[in-house]
Amino acid sequence: MSGPEIAAGVTAGSQLAKLFFDIYNMMKRTDVEVKVLVECSDYACRSGNVLVKVMNKSSDVPAHDIEARLGITAITMDIHNNDGVKIQTKYLDDYLVDTKSTYYAVDGEVLPWVKGNERIYGPITIKPWLSEKFLVLEFVRSDVDHIITIPVRDGIKLRLGDYDKYMLDITISGPNIKEPNNIKLYITKEKINAVCDLKYWVRRCKSNIN
Repeated sequence: MSGPEIAAGVTAGSQLAKLFFDIYNMMKRTDVEVKVLVECSDYACRSGNVLVKVMNKSSDVPAHDIEARLGITAITMDIHNNDGVKIQTKYLDDYLVDTKSTYYAVDGEVLPWVKGNERIYGPITIKPWLSEKFLVLEFVRSDVDHIITIPVRDGIKLRLGDYDKYMLDITISGPNIKEPNNIKLYITKEKINAVCDLKYWVRRCKSNIN
């Protein structure tokens, strides 16, 4: 066999090996299913958490090194006077509860996985047909402004008034997830109140039945 024929055979063999390796890797990839949850901290749901449950839908492939990262944006709101002239545009740092804190953009920050009372800031493995939850935000409701806490490492507390809106852009990814999952949550005072009030009335109905 001549030199060119040997080289062609080695190249073909390498391509075939790569093909089998790619097929093997595809078989070892998995899908995940995500679901947004609201959990109340008290009976009237005046405070609580917004979480995302991530379920590994594979029957035999663990989802390795899964993590959730967050970007947050305050939907800018133009403030006008009585004559309709714009006098102010509000941005995310205008909503900080602690005005003395140093604001930094939330872009690609890691969100914590929640296991009991423990928070894990980093990737985890989810076994087949099991699920884990990560924390998106904590909220405290009031008759004026709600307070939401974004659980990045330093923690950010923001006011949530009647006309305020935040967009949370969450990406769930891992080396063997077939496609990264992207969730966009639009957080308003009205939406939080609607969910919490519903959960409260469901509890009341159940207690009345029992």
